[in-house]
Amino acid sequence: MNLESGETGEPVVISATEANSFSASSDGRVLALIGGATFSEELNLYERAGKKLETLTSASPSLSAHVEFSPDGRRLLLERETGGNVDLWTVELGRKVVSRLTFGEGNESPGIWSANGQAVYFFANRNKAGMGIYEIPANGTGSEKLLHSTSTHHMHASPDGRYLIYERTAAGLGLDYIDLQNGNKPGVY
Repeated sequence: MNLESGETGEPVVISATEANSFSASSDGRVLALIGGATFSEELNLYERAGKKLETLTSASPSLSAHVEFSPDGRRLLLERETGGNVDLWTVELGRKVVSRLTFGEGNESPGIWSANGQAVYFFANRNKAGMGIYEIPANGTGSEKLLHSTSTHHMHASPDGRYLIYERTAAGLGLDYIDLQNGNKPGVY
């Protein structure tokens, strides 16, 4: 699809490999794709016409899912299994720097970017703090904080940075939100 005109064209095969997870940059020009069998996964970047741009071998995940471009398209957020835990990592694409973002016991998954790319939201079950949606600075400085106690899997930050929408998995399926500009007050759709 042409993002300026809205015209659609013929579909293009981006990769012939099995895709475990993918994300498109906000401008639609680059696709990040995690593909391959369980122990030979690779993180690859493709242009929208299907040409492979590069394989980010230093960022290749192991037994992973969920990859997401930052709002500015300069970083990726992905999950990587580390010592039996699933942790969140960032990849700075220009310098190909891979950094671990979370270090908690258990799984931090899935992770998503805030609207401005300055924070990452994720679900985790912490022994002392409890189960819920957490926030951590995207640059790796500072500590995580619990935003809302809940059980969830899918989340999305609104483009204006006001709401964090999440899938309710307890007490009946549905969508709920957190008002990030009003003291993290939860709401129900």
